[in-house]
Amino acid sequence: MGKDYKLVVGVDGDGNIIERTFEEEPEQFNPLCSLDAIEEHLRRLTALDKEVTIDDFNHSINRIYEEVYALRAYITGMEK
Repeated sequence: MGKDYKLVVGVDGDGNIIERTFEEEPEQFNPLCSLDAIEEHLRRLTALDKEVTIDDFNHSINRIYEEVYALRAYITGMEK
């Protein structure tokens, strides 16, 4: 039986981490893409020229959480 891989995919409304389990190894993680995604969503949230719907706000916040947790796991893995 193979190894299972877990990936943090978000945070629910109660602050619990949402994980997905994969049987195959996920693609190689690229920290620069993760930082770009965080920057993009922060820009969307702070844009002064448009209103943000609650759905867009929740989506951006969840994506930022997802990317931060992925970066944290990547950095922790590098330290070990």
